Parts: sequence; C-alpha cells; structure tokens
Amino acid sequence: MQLAPHYLTYTIYDDGAIGTGDPKNFSDACDDYADFRDGGHDCMVFRVEPPLRGQAGMMLDVTNDAEDRIRHRLNKRYQDFPEWLAA
Repeated sequence: MQLAPHYLTYTIYDDGAIGTGDPKNFSDACDDYADFRDGGHDCMVFRVEPPLRGQAGMMLDVTNDAEDRIRHRLNKRYQDFPEWLAA
C-alpha cells in the first residue's frame, strides 16, 4: 500500500527548543506555519514522501511554497501581508 505524502511544520522557539506538528495536508500546514510566524517563531514546512518499493523516503523543504499559498490567500481577501511575509 502506498502512503500519501504529508506535510509537517518545524518550529524553533525562543529558548532553542524545536517542535513539530502532526502530519497534515498542505493547506493545514500552511495555516500552522502562519500561526507560528505570527507568534514570532521561526518555522519551516516540509513535505514528507514515504518510502516506496524499497526506496528511501525523503523530506523536501516547501516553506517557499507555503508562503506563496499564504500570499495568494491574502491577495484574494485584499488583506495586507504580515511583516514576516512582506520582507
């Protein structure tokens, strides 16, 4: 059985601790990313590809894609970008 890819957010807190969220779809991972960034934390979004037919799985950094999705959402709603996204 082939497992579907999923997305994880990795957050770096002020005290240096690193946290991750539960596996999600891309849209929900974008929401989590925006929430963590709004909270002033560094964050990244990764696409997790499960192993397939004996090949190794992989993780891909899709943070730029997440930021593009958030920009698109804000543009559709005619909302201003938060400071962390405007740069």
